[in-house]
Formats: sequence, C-alpha cells, structure tokens
Amino acid sequence: MSFKLKIPEEHFSIMKDILNLDENQKKIIVTKFKIYKPLKYDEDIQAIEEFKDFPNIFELIITLFRLYQNLQEDHIVKDVDDFISEITNSFIEQIGSESYKDIDDKIQSMKQFFKDLLTADTPFFYFEKATKLLLERSKLVESTRIITDIRPVFKEEIIESPDYCLITHNLRILYNKNIRNEKKAYFALDHQDLIQLKLQIERALKKEEELHKLCQKAGLEIYEVKKSL
Repeated sequence: MSFKLKIPEEHFSIMKDILNLDENQKKIIVTKFKIYKPLKYDEDIQAIEEFKDFPNIFELIITLFRLYQNLQEDHIVKDVDDFISEITNSFIEQIGSESYKDIDDKIQSMKQFFKDLLTADTPFFYFEKATKLLLERSKLVESTRIITDIRPVFKEEIIESPDYCLITHNLRILYNKNIRNEKKAYFALDHQDLIQLKLQIERALKKEEELHKLCQKAGLEIYEVKKSL
C-alpha cells in the first residue's frame, strides 16, 4: 500500500542539502548514526558534539526513522524500499523546475543513503524499541509527591483549642493515560504505610542492582530510558 506525503519545507531544504553531499560525507554520517546512543527520547540533536557538522541532517534522519517505523507498524508501507521511494518521489515532485546536474544519479545515491541509515543495526533502533515498550502501559508515571500535613481534631463544640491532632500524608501521582492525557491520583498514607513503602522501594532498588549484575555478566547493555515525552 502506498501513501501520499508532502515534505515540510524545513525538511525539504535539508533533503536538498543531502542531494549535494559527496559520498565521503554520507559515509561519515552513516558511521556516526550507527554508533549514536541517545539518552532520552527528545534529545537535542543540535547539542550533540558528534553531530555538530550535520545537525539538521541527523534530525531529519531521526524523523524519517520514526516515521518509517510507525508507517510500517500500521501496514501503510510494506518495506523500506517502498517508504524510500515514496519519500524521494515526493521530493522530486516538489523540486519542480529546479535544475540539478545529474539529478537521476543524485536521487539514486540519496535512496541508498536513506536505506543504509534505516536498515542499520544501531543502538538508536533498540532505544526506540525500548522507549515504545516503556510507553505501552495503561498508566505512565510522570511525577510523584508526598504532601505531609497536620490536622487538629476538634471537639463537637469548638470552644477551646484542640488537644489532639493527626499527622497525615497524601501521595500524589501525576500520570499519563494513553500518552499526554494527564491525570492525577491521590492516596492517603499513615506512618506505617510510609515505612512499608520505603521498604518496598529499597527492596526494588536492591533487585534492580542484582539485575544489573546479571545483565553485565550476560553482556547485555541496559538502556536508562528517560521519559521526556
């Protein structure tokens, strides 16, 4: 199945820059992309030292990578060649009457460049998969806060200062449901609840530490995915 795509102006201008790259520059970009290890989903490509020579091109690559993955998952494109053909065909249509020397050779080179990037076995590919696994849950915690307060206990007739009080805790959890649909939930806690929660957190951290050791022994790299969506 094919799709119709209009390339945004900011991406269109970057594709024109790619059209004029020489083969050595393309090899450098592919090599750098293959070893790129992102730290968070919305990382600022402009600030990455390794990409300083071609920051806009790397931003476009990541945009195309995510677009391809989404279209493939939705069965809108059948494979990478189908996707690249549609992208480059749209690009050619938008070039219009602009004159380029050896345009056919340049387009073929661009297609191969995109294919080398989109089919590369990169850390970025696994990072994207890890991020999706993280997000594919019904409730994704964004932040937590425990609000502690004191509540006086008054007599039925408020004629004097209270003799008793309660110390109360409210656990506030801010979470997203179906991504970006922000929700809040509040949970009342007492002192014993806090102790139990602390013990469970300490236990979870110890289990995580042991799992880190197991992964290291197995030669598995652990992604520290930061939820910054």
